[in-house]
Amino acid sequence: MEKFVNNLGNLKCRTLKAKDIAEAALYLASDESRYVSGHNLVVDGAVTTTKNCVSL
Repeated sequence: MEKFVNNLGNLKCRTLKAKDIAEAALYLASDESRYVSGHNLVVDGAVTTTKNCVSL
């Protein structure tokens, strides 16, 4: 399953870990993100930047 999921993303050989989500949350909670508002921070290995959406 991990190999299948790795092949979905553009960051090959890199599996999303809980630490990746935690670091994104820490960034949003930090002073470095003080001018970030109303932003959807997508942590998905760049899948949504290159994959087409499936039509329903």
